[in-house]
Amino acid sequence: MDLVDNHVKRSVATDIRCEDGLSWFEKWLDTDEGLISYWERGRKKATKYPALASKCLAGVLPILNGPAGCDRQLSQDGETLRYLAEWQGLRGENLDVKLDSKVVLVCSGSGVRVEFKHVPYRAGVAKELPLVDLYNPHYEIWATRQASEQERLEIFERTGVCTLEIKDKITKKISSALEAAIHIAEGGLGVGEFTNLLDGRLRKSSSFLLWRIVMPARTPPALTKYKSAYAKYSLCNTDFEIHAIGAVLASGQYLFHAGTWPGGDKDEFTTRRPLSATFCPQVALANAIHRYKAFESGKIDILVLRASAPKTNVFAYKINRGSHAHEKEVLFACGAKLNIISRRLISDGCKVYDSNSNFKEVPIFVLEVDIS
Repeated sequence: MDLVDNHVKRSVATDIRCEDGLSWFEKWLDTDEGLISYWERGRKKATKYPALASKCLAGVLPILNGPAGCDRQLSQDGETLRYLAEWQGLRGENLDVKLDSKVVLVCSGSGVRVEFKHVPYRAGVAKELPLVDLYNPHYEIWATRQASEQERLEIFERTGVCTLEIKDKITKKISSALEAAIHIAEGGLGVGEFTNLLDGRLRKSSSFLLWRIVMPARTPPALTKYKSAYAKYSLCNTDFEIHAIGAVLASGQYLFHAGTWPGGDKDEFTTRRPLSATFCPQVALANAIHRYKAFESGKIDILVLRASAPKTNVFAYKINRGSHAHEKEVLFACGAKLNIISRRLISDGCKVYDSNSNFKEVPIFVLEVDIS
């Protein structure tokens, strides 16, 4: 690539880059502002859709897919230079775009005059993710009792299911993230059922669907490695790729993290590496116990994270595909500021194990923490 005085140039004789070898940052936020990626996309389309390429060669400005993969009409109020780069690729031309210039073209098919101008990549990304509230309406935790013979018969006739136990009375209502964390820490009735209900609500959430639309359809390589091969992940590349997407939480969004409070005896802490969080307090607790971490640390802290004036970029992983989809993970970039609002002891008797199946009981705390 030649980039001189904001002039991006690349010869059509250059091989198309292998996407697997590029980070999200290199594809979209390098000095070319993603123009090479759009130009290469156009070159690929020209091979796959020769009729579309012919229209472009004839001077037509066709409808092209937007960043989210959705068709949309060209705007007479202005289009980005990324469209122009893709159009040049479709025409089989060299990439030749000046970032600081405006280009005006007239569509030979419709006669529409379109001005193309530079819009920084991040300006085209939805910054604030919509609030995902999983606690409205509230959850009900029921105690059960053994069903009588008459009740079992009635249920079987009505549903075709043989039931030995039925709901008896409501023992608890969960209407907030804090109450959910306390319930999981107590390990009381219906933990598994509650976790399944929460998972179902997240999958049906229209707000979370918008989160996934903002995220790239294909998880960037460094973020895949963070999740599947944590010991070998690159902190720099992972942080870059979270920032490249440019998404932040809405104020008041709740997530969970568990382990031990990283700030020691201080109530404030700024992260120096990506911070993993989840929509599910049970997943957070399981992670704190995983690989004997709780046995070694001698306690468990469940952090109820509340986004407060959020500035740190985040990435939300898919929840319907992959071996770790059940984790419902949201990853914060480096530099998140944490501040403890409250701390409460839930139990002194949480049983944890070491690698030799020795066990001990450790205290489990729930902390309310603001994160920005």
